[in-house]
Amino acid sequence: MMSTRMIRLMLLGPLLAAALTAAADEPRKAGGDLPAAPARFKVGEPVSLFDGKTLDGWVTEDGKPVTQGWKVEDGTIHRDGRGGNIFYEQEVGDFELQFEWKIVAGGNNGVKYRVRKYGNRMLGCEYQILGDSPRKLSKGSTGSLYALYEPSEKAVPHPVGEWNTAKIVAHGPIIEHWMNGEKIVEADLESEEWRTRLAQSKFSPHADFARNSQGRIMLTEHGSKVWFRNLVLTPLPTKEIRPLPPVPAERKIQPPSKQEAAHYKLDPSFFQKCTRVQDILIAASSEVSDDAIREAAYQFDRIMQNIEPEVARRIREREVLCLLIGHAEFTSDLPQFATTKTGKDLDFYNWRQRGFLTHKEGRPTVVFAEEDVLEYEGGMQRESILVHEFGHVIHGAGFDETLQKRLTETFERARAKGIWMDGRAAQRFRRVKSETPVSLLAALTEAFPDQPAGLLRKCLEGGDILVNGETTNANVQVSKDDRVLIVFGGPKECYAHKNRAEYWAEGVQCWYNTNRTMDHDHNHIHTREQLEAYDPHLAQLCADVLGNSSWRFVSPRDRAGTEHLAHFDPAQSPTAIDPEHIQEAANDYYDTYWKDYWKRLHVKYKDKSESP
Repeated sequence: MMSTRMIRLMLLGPLLAAALTAAADEPRKAGGDLPAAPARFKVGEPVSLFDGKTLDGWVTEDGKPVTQGWKVEDGTIHRDGRGGNIFYEQEVGDFELQFEWKIVAGGNNGVKYRVRKYGNRMLGCEYQILGDSPRKLSKGSTGSLYALYEPSEKAVPHPVGEWNTAKIVAHGPIIEHWMNGEKIVEADLESEEWRTRLAQSKFSPHADFARNSQGRIMLTEHGSKVWFRNLVLTPLPTKEIRPLPPVPAERKIQPPSKQEAAHYKLDPSFFQKCTRVQDILIAASSEVSDDAIREAAYQFDRIMQNIEPEVARRIREREVLCLLIGHAEFTSDLPQFATTKTGKDLDFYNWRQRGFLTHKEGRPTVVFAEEDVLEYEGGMQRESILVHEFGHVIHGAGFDETLQKRLTETFERARAKGIWMDGRAAQRFRRVKSETPVSLLAALTEAFPDQPAGLLRKCLEGGDILVNGETTNANVQVSKDDRVLIVFGGPKECYAHKNRAEYWAEGVQCWYNTNRTMDHDHNHIHTREQLEAYDPHLAQLCADVLGNSSWRFVSPRDRAGTEHLAHFDPAQSPTAIDPEHIQEAANDYYDTYWKDYWKRLHVKYKDKSESP
């Protein structure tokens, strides 16, 4: 049986087609076929939101006529200067909006809907419009439901400067985005997927985001030239949006109270989310997902439940502050860690300082990155930096004089035995950025001008440089997706050998089965059982302080869909990619770090000056 909606669409089809048909280069006279918007919209009756001649019906945020930044040009609404966002003057309920758009290269714009005030900000869903869409689709690509849903592979905008057709459907809980005749986004506000995506987005402080039955339509102004035409709105019957089941109270994330902001010296304009566990306050900006905050709280709680009671009491008394950095934020974005550094110094600072313990006005302040806590692609996936840094909290805030002395003795005993000196001397080579294969020998020669090309050739032929774990030859070509490893040979100091603080923190990681193995900082020890056999004195100190509970760290990716991660879907998580200037700072650091290790390869081939 044909639905009422299908019958309505069939009846309205010819009318809508006439309303939207336009030549590729010449816009039709908008408003010629459809009536201007009436005083009140009528369900099922398409109306034009733009008459093709004036900006009648469009106003600024404060309700005034549009006088700058936007104009009518050749039957289009054209943004050609700074004028702010503009709004259709009437609120609309459920609707279907069809329109056409084009934008300049590199441009950024969008159409927002269900817009209303949240605090002092006008927020709403957005149909994202970009002048250049990256090949990899994301929640910021053209056609996306911005920051919430990435478009499907059917999202293929026409070349920059050409007209595209678009459609937005907002019908109760269902939201659809269409591009050039293809549906590219579908969201259901009554689904758990919506809850998850909202929790991971910048809109997560607003649990009722997009659930308003009435809202404004807004054309955004981001400084780019853009054109719109043939804006046709069809009101739809109002459909209820049922509330999602409530989140358990212990999982709620809330803005810090005035008292918390004052006590912990938090800037409330930046830190808009927080939760408290075991007298530890976890705070973050709106850019950090709720799942990351809950996961940090979960790990803190599991560790604190089992550690020696007096150690736990001392930690609670210190009122530790934990700050989470969003996957797209820099450390210098945090008000507590703003810096006057610039250029390469700033790049290095933002790369290196992404997981650490410090003290601010005497308070232990520990910092983690969202991508490491939830193990996003691009984040730390083979060890828990959170467990490592919380090990520093336990040491710095929880150890008394007796435990400090015992740790010193245990560390010195390990050094005397010569253990923790069996790491792997190998450098990841990450300077190839090409998507198409290029000569690895040429890339190495350019990156290491101090090393003779003949030596680099011998290293490729002799198995000292691996590609994706395999030996290769001097003719090999690689792209940015290949894993290149320079193996210098011989042992290397592990991170646990560096000082007693890192010795303890590395031991804590092993106690909870969450350390990396056989890389530039680690040997083969990464579990409790291995630690007990390799360094029994450190293992005993861990047992006495941390307890002998059965809890072990398990990746949140493997716990997705359960307990506090019931709405976490790793497949939908963002990818954490450092900007190129940050990557270069890391590469420069490692080139300096490993410089002396090249001597081992010179000795191996007994040649320090051979030319190609």
